Amino acid sequence: MTTQTSSTPPADGLIRLPPYELLNFWRGIASLGVVAYHWAEIARYRFPNLEGHWLYQGVSWGFLGVQLFFVISGYCIAAAAVAVLRRGETIGDYLFARVRRIYPTYWASLLLVICFILGGAWLVKIGKIGNNIFAAHDMTTAPFLYYLANLTLTMGILKQPAMLAVAWTLCYEVMFYGIVGIALLWGLRSKNPHQLLQLLHLFTVGCLIALWLGVRVFPFDLWAQFGIGVLLFHWLSCGTKEVAQKQVVPWVGAILALMVSFTLFRNVPLGLSKVNSQPQYLATLLVTLGLLLTYRYDSIWSKNPIIRVFAAVGIFSYSLYLTHTLTIRIVSAGAQALHMTEATHYLLFVLAFVVAVGCAYPFFLLFEKPIIESRRVKKTAEKVKPA
Repeated sequence: MTTQTSSTPPADGLIRLPPYELLNFWRGIASLGVVAYHWAEIARYRFPNLEGHWLYQGVSWGFLGVQLFFVISGYCIAAAAVAVLRRGETIGDYLFARVRRIYPTYWASLLLVICFILGGAWLVKIGKIGNNIFAAHDMTTAPFLYYLANLTLTMGILKQPAMLAVAWTLCYEVMFYGIVGIALLWGLRSKNPHQLLQLLHLFTVGCLIALWLGVRVFPFDLWAQFGIGVLLFHWLSCGTKEVAQKQVVPWVGAILALMVSFTLFRNVPLGLSKVNSQPQYLATLLVTLGLLLTYRYDSIWSKNPIIRVFAAVGIFSYSLYLTHTLTIRIVSAGAQALHMTEATHYLLFVLAFVVAVGCAYPFFLLFEKPIIESRRVKKTAEKVKPA
């Protein structure tokens, strides 16, 4: 096995991986795929004749970008957990970093949605516009649990609908962070990153066995997508074949055997979105293979001009993911107000992307980038802190 190394492997054989630059490219692909999927839903609803159109049939698979996000998340959070062990940080440091990364930006997008809902209702009330998708949402009748669940991303636990359509995936992210945090408690005691990662692999195997037995419970029904990202990180981090064969290979065999067999012989609804398991697991396996293959050429391919365009989108993919359902609905409402016909659907398709990306970037600059940069400043300060 050949991997990139940034230093001599430490005593435990787990090398410190350099940044995987192409992850931003993959994030960009995933986020644009999800945008295309949601716009296709709107376009087919407004223009039923587009149902069998080649373009909208193709992008209808864009929802599988979620699987790519989950695998990448597994990889990155495994790296973050191992870094906590090596820096001698606490479980509090880990949890604080996770909360500040996901919640403030999410709350900003939630506030934006609320403003559009209230603004739409007010404009309808004073007769400025007709009924629309924003005004149709009555926030006054929702129970307290609805608001609590949406603020805390616990809709899966409290059985409440999501105010922001894509937020159901963040419910899984939060639970994944929490489960890794629990495993990290053991890792902080053992001081052995292999044991931490193997505990997560054991959990992945358990969740896959549960799926085979027909147990599909939030959040464990989608754990395997994160778990295989953890497995990928562990595999790439092994400095030698001997370390890999001892620490990772048995887990690779067990997890892949369970995932492949489940993909072949089961096709059941999984996740809060109730998407069938076969396309989800097939996408997960292909994504993992793609990440493994592109890692070998990361330093070369990351300089490719076309890849860099998608990577640039990947930098603010979280903001794009959070805001796109709102912005493409604005495009749809504007097209309806202008009485644009089915003949303009190609133009609207391009316009939806332009508006979604164009609005997500300033949102990123205002609400996401300051959080990322403040974290980097803190890390830099810690590195130069005098002994």
